[in-house]
Amino acid sequence: MRFFSRRQVRIFAATLATAALAVAPAQSDGERSGFDWRELGQTTYQQNCSGCHGPTGTGTTGLFPPLAGHVPELLNAEGGRELVAKIVLFGMSGPIEVAGASYDGSMPAWKHLSDEAIAAVINHVATSWGNESALEAAPLTPEEIAEIRALDLTPSQVHAERTGQEASEPVGAPEAALNDQTGYYTVAQAERGAEAYREHCSSCHGTTMRGGLHAPALTNLGFFRNWGGRTIDSFYDFFSTRMPVNAPGSLRTQTYVDILAFWMSSHGYPSGSIELTADKDVLRTIVIERR
Repeated sequence: MRFFSRRQVRIFAATLATAALAVAPAQSDGERSGFDWRELGQTTYQQNCSGCHGPTGTGTTGLFPPLAGHVPELLNAEGGRELVAKIVLFGMSGPIEVAGASYDGSMPAWKHLSDEAIAAVINHVATSWGNESALEAAPLTPEEIAEIRALDLTPSQVHAERTGQEASEPVGAPEAALNDQTGYYTVAQAERGAEAYREHCSSCHGTTMRGGLHAPALTNLGFFRNWGGRTIDSFYDFFSTRMPVNAPGSLRTQTYVDILAFWMSSHGYPSGSIELTADKDVLRTIVIERR
């Protein structure tokens, strides 16, 4: 039997460790940081994203773009990691084009999710449905999401960055355009909103907005007890990302804004010559109040 000295044993162990490193697969940034995102990413996608983008990332025609075959293209581009994180964190409002097809759904903001969940779901999408074969970018980390979260962008600002345009300004300054003297919406817009409300909302909330057996009222004391005193962007955010209940966020941005104009017309806010906009900076200037 042959015995080795302690020094020989140490050299042999070091040699084995070096060989193991040489043949081990390269670890991603996310894996090196100890961030195990796979199970969390899959669960987060199923619970929050699949209803609009589909269980296999195929999207919804005209409303929500496909994620399969598209997300790696965004992530691989310069600044793409930050852009995708902004879209998920802050939402996006406005039309876009993907692979020659137009989409105009309302992407809700998911900033109520944790940094870990946001990073995980982006990594899940980036490596699912064949996307991994085209992916060049490394996985995102929660630390990156935390930095981007601090930017606190509006959906219209994100849309401008996504489409390579400057963020559109509201028609007229909010102080001049949105007040009781000049009005908050046009009559034609409120009429469009009334028609959209009847089609998409009245079966649950009632033709007079007084609610139903399983749906809350959108008027009277109960409503204003919950919403009164807030700015109207919070109400818009709520119903544009959660309604209709069977297909949340599935209507066009303009349709949601028109429904909001109809709600305002039904609650004493005066009309004017300028249409209501979905811009959060504009909606934040309007207080929900009984009139």
